Amino acid sequence: MPGVQTGAVGFTPDSSHLLLGSDFESEWRRIWQVPVEGGEPTRYIEAGWDVSSVYYSHDGNYRVHSINADASTDLTITALRTGREIEMPDLGAANVSGVNF
Repeated sequence: MPGVQTGAVGFTPDSSHLLLGSDFESEWRRIWQVPVEGGEPTRYIEAGWDVSSVYYSHDGNYRVHSINADASTDLTITALRTGREIEMPDLGAANVSGVNF
């Protein structure tokens, strides 16, 4: 499709899905997951801004994704076993640009 930007982001920790970042059907970049064994892509992570990145902890228990929210980076860390978002401390005006596990 003309004007659609899409690129590979990586795989889920169990390697069952390829993750793609794309602005398909949206003004904003979302993360889609595509089963590696075949099947339709489904939306995985979306926000009212561009989803910039998705990373997983080495053990696959946590996912962190970042949103480019009006030139500020918003991080969300999710415990994948429970689906619960981990509460982040108030960092004031700090702009966290990376996370390492």
